[in-house]
Amino acid sequence: MKILYVEDEIAHFILTERTLEENLHQEFRLLHTETVSEALKLLEAEPDIDLILSDLRLPDGTGLELLKKVRERKAPPAVVLVTGQGDQEVAVAALKAGAADYLVKQSDYLHRLPVVITNAIAQNRYLREREALYKAEFKYQSLVEQIPAVVFLDEANEAGTTIYISPRIEELTGYTPEEWYADPEIWIRSVHPDDREQILEKNRISNRSGSRFYEEYRFVRRDGRTVWLKEDANLIRDKEGDPLYWQGILLDITKEKEDEAALQRQLKELAVLHSASLAASNALKFDELIEQVTNVIGNTLYPDNFGVLLLDKNVELLRPHSSYRGTSQENLSLVLPVTQTLAGKVARTAKPIRLGDVTKEPLYFEVTAGVQSELCVPILARGRVIGVINTESKKQNAYTERDERLLITIANTLATAADKLRSFEEARQRATELEALYQASRSLALSLEPQIIGR
Repeated sequence: MKILYVEDEIAHFILTERTLEENLHQEFRLLHTETVSEALKLLEAEPDIDLILSDLRLPDGTGLELLKKVRERKAPPAVVLVTGQGDQEVAVAALKAGAADYLVKQSDYLHRLPVVITNAIAQNRYLREREALYKAEFKYQSLVEQIPAVVFLDEANEAGTTIYISPRIEELTGYTPEEWYADPEIWIRSVHPDDREQILEKNRISNRSGSRFYEEYRFVRRDGRTVWLKEDANLIRDKEGDPLYWQGILLDITKEKEDEAALQRQLKELAVLHSASLAASNALKFDELIEQVTNVIGNTLYPDNFGVLLLDKNVELLRPHSSYRGTSQENLSLVLPVTQTLAGKVARTAKPIRLGDVTKEPLYFEVTAGVQSELCVPILARGRVIGVINTESKKQNAYTERDERLLITIANTLATAADKLRSFEEARQRATELEALYQASRSLALSLEPQIIGR
């Protein structure tokens, strides 16, 4: 402990030194100056002084002036003023200016001095540490808030009560940090229902074993939107190995997941188009072609409800092909008038229809319960509608412009194949007719030949 006593009367300094030697039960070094200017110079030379004990009246100024100069320093020591009788008002002003304490030069003030010094130094150290901690926290918080992720601390218990969570959590989830602190169930409640059981079980395993929690899962925001989160949390322990808290980050990986899904979708679409092209090239019958294409597409892209309805031009009816997926056998026997259904409208107008909410469309004819979305495109062969490709989903807004373009491409493939098969069938029929005509002519020639020879 290093103490500077600013006092111009040497007798007071000697008495103070003797008192501290007898009553201050710790090592100390007592320095001495007589003026304000000397004190400031010494403070520059020895910046680690813990406390300045100063008389109020000094040859070149006052202890109050010295206090103000000391308080301007970056890490000022504690200051205790010693005043004479009648200087209490000045002492109160000194306390307001930042003095740690003051003593009035009464008969017993030296006996109180060791306690006052000890308390003043302890208080000043506490204030310094608190300020340093505040600055560190401010710097850490500023750094954390610049990170494009959510940083959090959770208690090391089964409930995982939030100790700290960075403000970016509101941008990510729609919930403020205050709401996370007040409601420990927000996280559990907001994990997507399809992921919740698995994620909670892995969370329980991490809590029991102390192992790293590193998972990707879907989270339902306050506004109902679903986002993908990547969570990486580690258990922090003390020197004895006892758990202190969980420290982790949350990253928004929605775009990465969407890009990944888009790539997978594109690969599936390419595979479907390739399979449809192969089927169109190899099929010998139109029914066989429709069945192959329906199975490929239904298995990969539209598993809920997908198929082809063929147009019976003579009676203006649409009939589901026997390969239609996602409906009952009874529904396959239905015939749909082209004037009363959405598919019929597509057949009549030769234009595709894509609906995100079929309940708002009067022409929608419910075949399968719970359907929300429908996409239907015409199959045009030689400029004439021969049927439609139809798909339905129990999700609203299930189909996009991309789905529409894909089905139009497949419809064109079917139409081209239908033309090819029709041409092939016409050629085969013509060949059959020619063969029949040839055989008839030959038979006639053979029947007439004996008569000609007889003549």
